[in-house]
Amino acid sequence: MHSLYSEENLRAWLAAGVTTVRDVGYSDTPDYLARRDALNRNPASARLISATPMITHSGGYGTVGVTGPDSARATVRRYVRRGADLVKIAIEDDLQGRTWPMMSSAEVTAAVQQAHAMKKKVAAHVSHVRNLPLALEAGVDDIAHMVVEPLPEAMAAAIARAGIAWVPTLELWKGVSEKHSLDWDKVAIRNTGIFFRAGGTIALGTDFNGYTIPFDTGFPITEARLLLAAGLSPMDVIVAGTRNAAGVCGRASELGTVEKGKIADLLVVARNPLEDISALTETVQVYKDGRPVRR
Repeated sequence: MHSLYSEENLRAWLAAGVTTVRDVGYSDTPDYLARRDALNRNPASARLISATPMITHSGGYGTVGVTGPDSARATVRRYVRRGADLVKIAIEDDLQGRTWPMMSSAEVTAAVQQAHAMKKKVAAHVSHVRNLPLALEAGVDDIAHMVVEPLPEAMAAAIARAGIAWVPTLELWKGVSEKHSLDWDKVAIRNTGIFFRAGGTIALGTDFNGYTIPFDTGFPITEARLLLAAGLSPMDVIVAGTRNAAGVCGRASELGTVEKGKIADLLVVARNPLEDISALTETVQVYKDGRPVRR
């Protein structure tokens, strides 16, 4: 999700069984991490994980501009020391009807290396196939958004082998395509299937509030259904929203699977979601930190 540090929405997500959400690019306000900490003290709200503002080349697509490798490293250090949970970068040169100056290979590599040196994951905004090699070579941890041109199978396989996860945000592309009469949703669904069949790790995310279109508030059932359309099974979708999502959040040791020693976040539903994915919206009970939050 994006830039909506709203108690109302965090409560709605938790009530629907989404115990943790990842903000991948808040505006550059001085107090946003303090706001995260305040919201996280509320047991009735979903847990909030906060990235840096989206780091880009100066004047590029994003929020905080850098002007070279040293600038990229310094920017990452500044936000991680302030308490950011992960680093978000933009590898983007053409979107929203205009072209953008893009981070160089040296800048992207410097940002990723600095983040990893500080034990933080890096999520990279990418929308075009031509920019995937830069994300791959730099060693980002996950790619935000499925690309909107045909994805070559060899590239999909290379990203899968590298262990880079992908968050396709198919609900975003569905809304964008409907609003602007595009076919990006169909291309993204097809590409998601190609990556999944190549053995790639898919994590569920919607890009909530990332663009001026409606998104599901509560359980992300639209994204779940679109992942089914891409060829995932109901169990694959559940894994994308639990184990794999915890991985891209940097919380795999605490969340995402039911294991001894992990945080007891649980969603109890009325029917078998392996037979009908819609059952995930039929909430009976939600537990966060082992405590019931909804009856």
